[in-house]
Amino acid sequence: MLVLSRKENEKVLFPHLGIALQILRSTGGKVRLGIEAPGDVSVVRAEIASEEQISQFAELLKRSAKSLTHAVRNRLHETMLGMYVVQKQLALERFEEAEETLDHLILDLKGLDQELRPPPTTERAAEARRRR
Repeated sequence: MLVLSRKENEKVLFPHLGIALQILRSTGGKVRLGIEAPGDVSVVRAEIASEEQISQFAELLKRSAKSLTHAVRNRLHETMLGMYVVQKQLALERFEEAEETLDHLILDLKGLDQELRPPPTTERAAEARRRR
């Protein structure tokens, strides 16, 4: 779970989903939220959600975690196959081809690392900007 601190009138955007949350007012122990979402997206408070809506939500979370794991395993499997290709190329003394294949595999692994890296927090992003 991502935990954010926001002031009144600040928004949190989910650009790929077309959803925005805005803090409208914060008083006492309550926060008033404004939610902008496409018409086909249901927005329901958890305490009044039906059992069906709760189970749909839980299933969606489970499926997205499984699909991410499956996609990562596929990418790692492809990389392992590429390593076998490099091994074979080296055995056949095809050094230039092996180097090209290895370069390609390194780029793939760097891309996977970038995709799986958690987004920087605002503190870390600000610190990284100061260091540059």
